[in-house]
Amino acid sequence: MKSIERFVRGSLKSLLAYASLALPLLAQDLGRMHQDLDLRFRPPAAAAQSKSVLGGGNPKIDPALRLVVMNSQSKSLGDTMTEARAKQIPVEAGRVAVVAAANSQADVARLSERIIADGGEVIAVVDEAVLARVPPGSIERIGAERTLEYLSPQGMLSLPPSPRASGTEGSIAQGVLLTKANLLHAKGTRGQGVKVGIIDFGFTGYKAMQAAGSLPAPKGLKAFGKDQGWDRVTVGTPHGAACAEIIHAMAPDADL
Repeated sequence: MKSIERFVRGSLKSLLAYASLALPLLAQDLGRMHQDLDLRFRPPAAAAQSKSVLGGGNPKIDPALRLVVMNSQSKSLGDTMTEARAKQIPVEAGRVAVVAAANSQADVARLSERIIADGGEVIAVVDEAVLARVPPGSIERIGAERTLEYLSPQGMLSLPPSPRASGTEGSIAQGVLLTKANLLHAKGTRGQGVKVGIIDFGFTGYKAMQAAGSLPAPKGLKAFGKDQGWDRVTVGTPHGAACAEIIHAMAPDADL
């Protein structure tokens, strides 16, 4: 039961880390939330059975990472990285992306030092979660660190597919009719006075759609991480612009 609680708490801290990197304000809310969550969680029997395969290992290390360690002992680094990707574990330059949850805020510095000493790289620290890239051979040593509460793989994120591949302007107009939003428009309810924030991986094509009259000029825009070269306002995926187009069709007087 103790290892299950560590697993759940590690997952929650991983979620907190991702959210806070993208949205500091959202992270504050999540931080207050996860402190109040009841961690007395009982997983489905099938999930518990699958974890029992590696039940004899270090309970502070996620089972997926323990499999990576086992495979690395008999396979090349390249094959190990390929298998890690197949398990939806991000890898980079021969290292595995992990979230190391410290026992407490006071233990974060010591845990970060241990990761670096074992050949890892600390990417970010959010509350008690240390986001890092570590060599497969160092996972067991980091798992033995007394300041560690739980070591789990980071989630693998991918860009959503472009909605243009399956949607058209005609389908957007049809959606307005199917949802009866056109009846609200006719009565003067068009989203006036409402602000809609769209957070996405990219807004490629927004200016062209604005020039064509299908989108208004945005009331404001912000590129998170622009100082690290992560400007996705005008580059990246067109998904954000397509979402804006749908929202504008449904609520044409709302501020984007």
